[in-house]
Amino acid sequence: MKISKIDDVLETCNNHLEENYAKGTEIEVFITRYLLIYICAVFENEIKEIIVKRASKVNDPFIHSYVESSLRATFRQISTSGIAGTLNYFGKEYKEKFNDKINGTKMQNDYNSIVNDRHFTAHDSGSNLTFNDLMGYYEEGHKILDILYDVINEDLEQD
Repeated sequence: MKISKIDDVLETCNNHLEENYAKGTEIEVFITRYLLIYICAVFENEIKEIIVKRASKVNDPFIHSYVESSLRATFRQISTSGIAGTLNYFGKEYKEKFNDKINGTKMQNDYNSIVNDRHFTAHDSGSNLTFNDLMGYYEEGHKILDILYDVINEDLEQD
């Protein structure tokens, strides 16, 4: 699931880095660290939106409200294991399907690399990830959101 907000920001930052010959400089490090935080924030919102939209298909506004409130209160870890844990609340088969589709894949490694490097940036020594590395991780990592969407909506498509 490519996200236009992220794609636009990545393109703007890439153009800036190239036009100003800033790749390999401290500016690249700062921009990449900012992007890690931005991308994870957008991912988190997308994950919540996918789950809330799924809940809204029940046609019960109280269930929809409950799921939305519960996500705000409990969803704190956007790593693939955090997503799987949230899916487990819907039923262990959702968690298992998700894990079966992602475990050991490049998309899982790349997605979690973004999440882990964001953590290092926000809570530790910072990330040494280059802009090009981040672009590569995003190219594969965003596919985790497609898997989440497919898994959580799979039973609806079969009806």
